[in-house]
Amino acid sequence: MSKSAMRITLLLGACLPLVGALMLALAPAVSALEVRDPSYLRAFSPNGDGVQDVCPITLIGDGGDVAVDTLILGIYASPGVPPDPADLLAAPPPDSVRSTGFLKRSYHTWHGRGGDDTEGQPLLPDGLYYLHVLGVAGEDSVRLSPAIQLELNTAPPSLDAVALEPSLYFTPLQAGADTVLQVFFSSADFDTLTDTATARVLRQDPGNGSYLQVNLITRDPSYVLPQGGLTRYRLLWDGFDTEGTRVDGQYRLDLTLKDDAGNAPAGASLSSNLDILAPTIAVTELGGPVESGTSFTFHPDSLPDSLVVRVRDRNDVADCVAALETATVFDQVGRLLPGSGFGERFYAFTLPAAWGDAADTLDVHHVYVDAEDLAGNRKTDLGSATRITLTLDAEAPPAPVLDPLPARVIQPVLTLAGSSADLEADVEIYEDAVYKAVMPVDVEGRFSLPILLSEGTHAWTARAVDVAGNASPFSAPVTVTYAPGPALNLPGRFRGGPGETLQINTSGPADAVVLRIYSLEGDLIRRLDAQGGPVQFSADWDLADSGGRQVMDGLFVVNVETLYQDGSRDTERKVVAVVRPAP
Repeated sequence: MSKSAMRITLLLGACLPLVGALMLALAPAVSALEVRDPSYLRAFSPNGDGVQDVCPITLIGDGGDVAVDTLILGIYASPGVPPDPADLLAAPPPDSVRSTGFLKRSYHTWHGRGGDDTEGQPLLPDGLYYLHVLGVAGEDSVRLSPAIQLELNTAPPSLDAVALEPSLYFTPLQAGADTVLQVFFSSADFDTLTDTATARVLRQDPGNGSYLQVNLITRDPSYVLPQGGLTRYRLLWDGFDTEGTRVDGQYRLDLTLKDDAGNAPAGASLSSNLDILAPTIAVTELGGPVESGTSFTFHPDSLPDSLVVRVRDRNDVADCVAALETATVFDQVGRLLPGSGFGERFYAFTLPAAWGDAADTLDVHHVYVDAEDLAGNRKTDLGSATRITLTLDAEAPPAPVLDPLPARVIQPVLTLAGSSADLEADVEIYEDAVYKAVMPVDVEGRFSLPILLSEGTHAWTARAVDVAGNASPFSAPVTVTYAPGPALNLPGRFRGGPGETLQINTSGPADAVVLRIYSLEGDLIRRLDAQGGPVQFSADWDLADSGGRQVMDGLFVVNVETLYQDGSRDTERKVVAVVRPAP
């Protein structure tokens, strides 16, 4: 047997001390020999759970122009090159060997046991181990340097002392507050190089209470703090979701530790209250609630003694204060009113009695209201105070003007219209000094109102009332006499003088009324389209035919056709006489 073959036999069959001694004896390396392209599982967990239970290792021995006889593995307790033979713990034999020319590929599987890694050998304790490789080619050898670090780890990750800072509220926009949320955890076996610590950030849907993941954060690599046998680590969250926005609400952070040995992960869930909103303030009991910037107008005699505001916040309200005239010194503390509850509180602030001393001119005052929630967010820090403007007005508006109306009508419905110089005032309508209705004015100061007449003569007046309750003098009256007349109010004789208008009162709203004038022989003399509507129409006849020629005195038939808005129509006729006065 050759010396080389004898050496290989000894290496494969001898005890571990012999392998270690041989490693040390062959320490001088020949550069023509090389062990390269090692493939291995860095960390594994031989606990029998079927996940990364063994460490497969593949090595290629390249002797250049010299054939490699064999590749031998040694598992050591230290990384030194050459290794100390006393540190040799295991020498797993190859599973198979394949040669291609001067290249030799060797397949090994380390099960985590000592000695020759057979089933009878004890499992080595958890820890870091170092793989040294010996390539044998004749009388020469070479080792792979540096050694390869392996991790044997059968224990799952430990997760201890998990905490959030701040723990109750996360207020990154508040003045002086932390701009990041810190998730701390301690672990005795967390490997910062290969193990992972992540936290899923989930936002709660306030509608149904479910959670939706909005971000994923990882461990801060700059923070490693040993503490009493454990090591403290942290993860940081700035409050943003993956869309780059901060959304106020309740969150949950699911922390997970995973090692690279395939052990079951460790996890914990923590709650966080992201509060980036200040309380909302609205005015009540003044036609409200109304938000900031609203102006209220009062008559000085009707100014309330107190201003009542409603403050809302999902994390409840801590306090509410006010400042008068200028938002510099909030020196008035709101009085908490009955009806207040969690998340919605009512406060009252006293208004100075001197504000009600306004004369005929406008007197403008301001109240600024600020509030803070339990998370510490104050409205003035995250925006501006709520401003309420109180205008005291004792000046009456000018009287409105009513448009003229016909002195006499035969229909019971007409439209009363007019104008007001005060565009913010309402107009009250009176019939015979009795209140009938109120209406706003449009952007041009105009107003109109359909009115139902009762038989007889009536006077209509109007006055303007502004938002402070100041009333103008009454307008000049318009007088209308309503005397019901027939549907066809036609004169029996036409003399060609004034006042001979043909009046038609329809029984319902109509689109058009057409008058046709015939001779007694049935010839069409003239067609007239009446004006007006929808129920009162009129037309004038100048006693001429359709060609403009004056008709002869005599009898004529007037035919009236009405086209109603509902699509129906009716006709009515009357015989009239044309009798001109003698010249």
